[in-house]
Amino acid sequence: LHPLSLEDMRRTVEAALQRRWAEEFLVCETLGRGSSGIVHRVKRLRDGHIFAMKEVPTRLLREKERQSLLQEVSLMEKFNWPTIISLECAWENPQQRLHYIVMPFSEGGSLKSRISQALHATLSDATDGPTCSRSNSSLSTNVRGQHLGAWYVQSLHGLSFLHYHGVLHRDIKPDNLMLGHGG
Repeated sequence: LHPLSLEDMRRTVEAALQRRWAEEFLVCETLGRGSSGIVHRVKRLRDGHIFAMKEVPTRLLREKERQSLLQEVSLMEKFNWPTIISLECAWENPQQRLHYIVMPFSEGGSLKSRISQALHATLSDATDGPTCSRSNSSLSTNVRGQHLGAWYVQSLHGLSFLHYHGVLHRDIKPDNLMLGHGG
């Protein structure tokens, strides 16, 4: 009988944790696909809570991108702030070369999807009416009615917190601004 080396023990513990995390979540639906991976809506089996899980194929990442991913996970783990998405858990499956990031699910979707919905509603209203001469005032009413000012302030709140801690978010866009239930 040979004692386990520290490295063997580390690998054994990592494998056990990966199995635990992977078996703890049930994928309910795919929410979207982006350049860095796929986002799923998942249910944690032990309590039924719903989360968003980002699945990132690390086999396609260069070393700099891989370090950036690990830094993102580290920052999400470190920060707990009301206007910043937090980290529930994260793990890597080295055999499949996938990294998983689980975070709270934002029922309101992204700001981009909310704007798209408002635009679609505006276009539907314009074509359903007697004339198509309406302006985009319906769009601005739909979006303004959804607390546009509050979204702006909350975005600045989160960015100010990050900047105060020396973090520069390099991918601010409506796709990455998540809305809670009811906007």
